Amino acid sequence: RTFRGTRVPRPGPDFVARIEVGRRSSVVSGAKVAHMRVLARCGFEKGTSLQVVGGRKESPKRRAGRSIAAQSVIMMSASETASCIPTDQTLVKEVNLMLWKQRYAVLGLVDPKLDPKDKDEEFPKKKSKKIHLVLGNEAADLDSVVCALVYSVMTSRSYEGQSDNDELIAVPVICIPRGDLVLRNELVWLLRETGVDCDALVFQDELDIGQLQESNSVTEVHLVDHNALAQTSPFQGFHDKITTVIDHHHDENTYPESAATTIYPTGSCATLVGERFADEFATKNKEKGDPLVALLLSAVAMDTQLLQKEVTRVDIRDERMLKKLAELFFDERVSLDDPVSKLYGKLKQKRGDQSALSTPDLLRRDYKQWRGAFFLGGGKKD
Repeated sequence: RTFRGTRVPRPGPDFVARIEVGRRSSVVSGAKVAHMRVLARCGFEKGTSLQVVGGRKESPKRRAGRSIAAQSVIMMSASETASCIPTDQTLVKEVNLMLWKQRYAVLGLVDPKLDPKDKDEEFPKKKSKKIHLVLGNEAADLDSVVCALVYSVMTSRSYEGQSDNDELIAVPVICIPRGDLVLRNELVWLLRETGVDCDALVFQDELDIGQLQESNSVTEVHLVDHNALAQTSPFQGFHDKITTVIDHHHDENTYPESAATTIYPTGSCATLVGERFADEFATKNKEKGDPLVALLLSAVAMDTQLLQKEVTRVDIRDERMLKKLAELFFDERVSLDDPVSKLYGKLKQKRGDQSALSTPDLLRRDYKQWRGAFFLGGGKKD
């Protein structure tokens, strides 16, 4: 039997783990372990299913036995995803803290899970940061979002501790409504597996762009994975503040002449962003598992389809960067059987998986409408 909801029944000897699916939690019997393994969105938490309810205490022997059972389920069920992206949790925490600082700079919102003492230290009540917006393209695909996140975090770190730049912060903006993130299944999976807190991300529909313009708090705009703002972009008012462009598409040459540009037809824009920060990653990361490196690695692998030149555009710079990122993260060479191939395979599988999407989601993801005159029969219309 499977018990759903937040009200957990009195545990018996066969209850071995609690699973979480979205905001729901379930306690599942040992007989359902095999079924649990195939549920794509399950995450297992050790010990949470071993609580005592109903005012009755378990014997230490029974509690210990169930603890062992729960641990074995965790290891058996989580091993596949854990082997794909083994991130360092200390580095993950640092990245999420920076993302929340960025969100606080434009929205004044703080991580509700943060300790109150840390809130006062990391998020001063008076916001005085000057903002550099980092905009990905309007498609908000995996490459674009990854480039915006990595570029903004690394740039913000470079500002910290510098007397001239201490009041600056780079803020990544994902140029879609927050509700549309679910349509990009491979991106959602990648963010979750690397430990990125999606609640800390800033989406276009959350910003009061008019207020940002009036306050003059935005001093620069950096474009990644595109080199021209769309005519319908709500950020057109910031066009003259574009100071940096990093892109791998055709150069439309509509940005200000003073902007610093890196435009080159690589297979992935993440290759160009990776080149900019590769030395810093190599210097800082004595330990493997940086989530930012994992994000870049995933983007390069997906955009180049794992360096398949016969299928898509692949440049020698993509090849070098994929190898470099793989060595930084996994400390292994790129081959057909290495963890990079497994990661690419998982991302590709997630991209094609639409099982979690509702009918409205599917229509929002790929809706087309045609208008015209249709004629039946074999005749031609003059």
